[in-house]
Amino acid sequence: MDYTTIEEAAKCSVCGKVGEVIISQPTYDANGLEIDIAVYGCPETLCLQSGKRWVVQSDNQGNVPIRNHGPRGLDKDFPEMTAGSLHNARAKVEDILQREYETGETNES
Repeated sequence: MDYTTIEEAAKCSVCGKVGEVIISQPTYDANGLEIDIAVYGCPETLCLQSGKRWVVQSDNQGNVPIRNHGPRGLDKDFPEMTAGSLHNARAKVEDILQREYETGETNES
C-alpha cells in the first residue's frame, strides 16, 4: 500500500493551505492497530473548499494510506450528477413511493 504524510493529507485540495483540525479521535482499525481519525477544514474563507470538511486516517507513525478505492473495493470516482439525472432519480423515487403507498407493499427485506 502507498502512503503519504499527515502534512500532505491535511492540505486543502483546492487552495493548498494546511487545514485546521476540527476533531481528532484515536481508535483501532480492523486489524487492532491504533489509528487516528481527524476531520479537517480549510481555514481560507475565500477558498471554494471553505466550509467543507475532509477526513484523514493516520497510523501511529504519521503515515496516511493512499486509497484509490473505498473499503469495499469500489471506485471512489463518482460521475457528477446533472440537473437531468437528478430530476430522473427524484422521479424514480417518487414513483416507487407512490406504488408502495397504493399497494401497501415495500421492497424491504
